[in-house]
Order: sequence, then structure tokens, then C-alpha cells
Amino acid sequence: MTKPALVFLVFAAVAAAQPGRPVAESAQAAYQAIVDAGYKDYIQYGAGHGVGLDLPELYPLDPRCNSRLEAGMILVIHPAIWVPGRGTAFVGGPIAVSDGSAVRLDNPQAEIVTI
Repeated sequence: MTKPALVFLVFAAVAAAQPGRPVAESAQAAYQAIVDAGYKDYIQYGAGHGVGLDLPELYPLDPRCNSRLEAGMILVIHPAIWVPGRGTAFVGGPIAVSDGSAVRLDNPQAEIVTI
């Protein structure tokens, strides 16, 4: 997966994280970006979760989660792919849901690092 494709996974999910919209829409946006990049068979976990006193916290970024986002919610968006024999890529970070659009609270690394 190239750097632009990794960044797009995050941007797609963040763009969908708006007040009043279901949490599922952010997950679906991330998953669709993964599918479009050719990694459909390598999705094994959710695309993120809420931030609170425990991890993972409500609300899971899952296509089945129909809870609605509200301004002031903090989420961690980190879509991931797991490719057997090749490795794993998690990309993302925390966002704040605010009126109008989500605000990224960090600047996640987008490069693939081979160890």
C-alpha cells in the first residue's frame, strides 16, 4: 500500500465523522478506502474507537455501530490491514468531532516502515 493510499484511509474516516452522523459511516468510509486499495481480504479489526477511561472505549468504529456522533466526542481513528507474511499497517490518530467537521488532534505518520 502506498503512502497516499494509507493517508486516504484516515482522511476518508475523518471526513465522515460529523455531528449527527452514525459512527458506522466513518468505519464504512475507512473500509471502502481499504477495499479500493485492493486490501479487502486483510481487514481483521475495527477502524477505531472512542477515548475515555478504558480502552477500547465506546463507540467502536464498526459498520454495525449506529450510535450518532456528537460535537465534543473524541475518537481514535486507526484503520488497519494485516497481510500474512508481510506485516501490519495501522494509520491514524485522535480526532475531535466538532460542528462542521472533525479536527485531527495529531499528525499521523503515513510512511510504511519496514523493520
